[in-house]
Amino acid sequence: MKAHGIMFHHFHNDRHIKGQGSISNEQLEKMIEYIGRKNILSADEWYERAVNNKLKETDLCITLDDGLKCQFDVAYPVFKYYGITAFWFVYSSPFQGELEWLEVYRYFRFSNFEDIDDFYNEFFSYLKLTDYKHEILKEMENFIPSQHLSDFPFYTDNDRTFRYIRDEVLGPERYHHVMKLMLRDYKVDLLNLKDGL
Repeated sequence: MKAHGIMFHHFHNDRHIKGQGSISNEQLEKMIEYIGRKNILSADEWYERAVNNKLKETDLCITLDDGLKCQFDVAYPVFKYYGITAFWFVYSSPFQGELEWLEVYRYFRFSNFEDIDDFYNEFFSYLKLTDYKHEILKEMENFIPSQHLSDFPFYTDNDRTFRYIRDEVLGPERYHHVMKLMLRDYKVDLLNLKDGL
């Protein structure tokens, strides 16, 4: 069965920071109007059709990943206005009182830098301070940004380079190490972030 969902992550308003890929409530409304409210199934109806193998090509649902506060503050009122229910796929870590580092890093990128390329430049500079800087340089010798994640044309060369270094060269442990150094140096108050994210 093909996917029949429209997935959202980040939203912005005067309380939630605007970042790469985030949308406003006005943009969400325009998307719903463009798709047509009648073409968006409620979550329970979509689920029922999926379970019974009765989904049509045109049947759509809305999904929200990560259970972010911005989704509840910005998107939920729009869905309520249109009478739309959605699937909310949430991190379990906040229920255990833990920070979700991916969201902390994202917030840091957009709250402390003029734009995403300023963050990338600073991140690449921090890599030069690590014990694995020579390994990174060696790995990057034959790297061609346009060939990495080529199925995603919206990524810039810097997006692709960052993702390659993060995912393929550093791996989670060393990536977290670099990011936590940056958070420390920028004096990010992690406790304050919990409620906002």
